Amino acid sequence: MSSVLFDCSQFVSFNTNDSNVVDDLKNDLKELSFEKIKDEKEIDNVKMKYYQHEWRKYVLEMIDLEFLGYLEADEWPKQNEVPIPIVGLITVLKKYVDMKLIRDLKIIFVGYAPEKKNDKLIARVRVTSDNIIDELFENQFETVIILEVENT
Repeated sequence: MSSVLFDCSQFVSFNTNDSNVVDDLKNDLKELSFEKIKDEKEIDNVKMKYYQHEWRKYVLEMIDLEFLGYLEADEWPKQNEVPIPIVGLITVLKKYVDMKLIRDLKIIFVGYAPEKKNDKLIARVRVTSDNIIDELFENQFETVIILEVENT
């Protein structure tokens, strides 16, 4: 069995033509329940390398070791009973996508990252900004969830 390089991590990665948008998004994310928002200069090198093929121009890591717990059945038993921290995150990201401030958004939730990568542990889903929460609920038990938000 391979060892785990890191776990309990959540990231967003995206493109934008306006670097001020990155600071605005970081500030909006800080208003949520995250302990810290790290940009690519602050993110552990092992994490940056591990998902190097996933990253867009900008990468933010949202630090909260408990956040992935909201994706578990006891916290989110019914699709229409979305935990408040999930609603907050998706609402902020949806606003930026819908206002076309960011594009090519990827939302990545990592339960654990084994030293030896295994694509069978990844649920990769293309979504619109309107069905992020539905797809997140459908894939909540996966080890790694990568939501690729389509530009509309």
